[in-house]
Amino acid sequence: MKGSSISRPLAVVAMAMFLAAPDRAPASREGAVAAVRNVIGAHAHVCKISLDRLYVTRLGDPLDLSHTLAYRVDARIDRELGAAFAAWEVRGGAPTPVSPLAGEIERGCPLRDPGAPTSADAWRSLPYLDYDSGVLDVTTSRAWHGAVAASPIARPRSLWAQAVQSISARRCSQRLALTRTLYLPGRPAEAAIQASVRPFELVVNGRVAARTNGRVRALGLFRNGANRVELLAPCGVAAELTGVFRADAAVFPTSRFRVANAARIGDQFYRRANGPVSGTLDFTVVNHGPADIPSATFVAHVGVGARVAMAIQGRHCRRRDATSRLSPPYGTLCTLGHVGPGERVHFHAVYEYRPRHIPFEDEDTYVTYEVRDSPWDANPWNQQRTVTLNFCGTEATSAGCARAP
Repeated sequence: MKGSSISRPLAVVAMAMFLAAPDRAPASREGAVAAVRNVIGAHAHVCKISLDRLYVTRLGDPLDLSHTLAYRVDARIDRELGAAFAAWEVRGGAPTPVSPLAGEIERGCPLRDPGAPTSADAWRSLPYLDYDSGVLDVTTSRAWHGAVAASPIARPRSLWAQAVQSISARRCSQRLALTRTLYLPGRPAEAAIQASVRPFELVVNGRVAARTNGRVRALGLFRNGANRVELLAPCGVAAELTGVFRADAAVFPTSRFRVANAARIGDQFYRRANGPVSGTLDFTVVNHGPADIPSATFVAHVGVGARVAMAIQGRHCRRRDATSRLSPPYGTLCTLGHVGPGERVHFHAVYEYRPRHIPFEDEDTYVTYEVRDSPWDANPWNQQRTVTLNFCGTEATSAGCARAP
């Protein structure tokens, strides 16, 4: 690709100190604590909870760790059956629930499910799914259609989950039919059910998934999005459906990384540059499954060294250049939408290199590319890769530059 075809977007990138910054400035640490205290206090009576203590963590910007994006506030909360935990992220004084119990508290503990999640934050506040860990914990309660709930009778397996309740119905002779719509990220890696009475049937999307306590083997009945779940059992049933979601988000290995017009030695790429040069880089993120990934981010960094600017085309990404010109470090962050099992997401980037002076020997910099914020990922080793770009001037003497075309 000729330099003139990319000079305009790269010039825009280079002149920006910090493009597409977050919409709201972060609250102070004290303001974040006060905001969460207010939320918990406002719903303490109806939710039958009390605040034990708070823990605050600063959340830095992946493109500039010195910049604070938000504060995460974790709360240890006392409720009827013991301690539990809830979490919020606070930006600009506005707390956003990012855990199941926090979502319940924000909604006033109605024991009614929210609608379909439309963002990562909405996924994180579902009452039955701990988005960050991928743990599913669905207990019998008044959230099930057709149920009249008794008092809580047992703690759930997960501290954040709703209490296990014994369920009856307004009209119940021999068999109780409970239904509930669960929004799930596809097929779980494992699931199990425990019910207090027999016989029972767990029906998922119209087909029987389990009739006995223990492991649910028909995992293929679960799907991404809305799942209609039915529990058919005698009156007075108390049950808990648990599971774990796993997804392996990865970037393609460096062995599949290519740099046009460059010689390769291992993960080092050597390109001839008698002056400014431009080119393209391609990155790929893949979800190896088995679950879907509702949201994640892709980040590419150019490190200290040669002056290289990079822009990803065709996507709305947030970019940062540390200086007003092409001096490194340089980074770009792109939000990934829903990525299904086996799905690949491609990123096409253009780069421009400018030598500090002419003539020169050689200059190099590294490019690190990674997928971040992918929930329930059991394999972190394939999420980040690094390659090195070497630009060879007329006075270069290295063995790698000798092979550069």
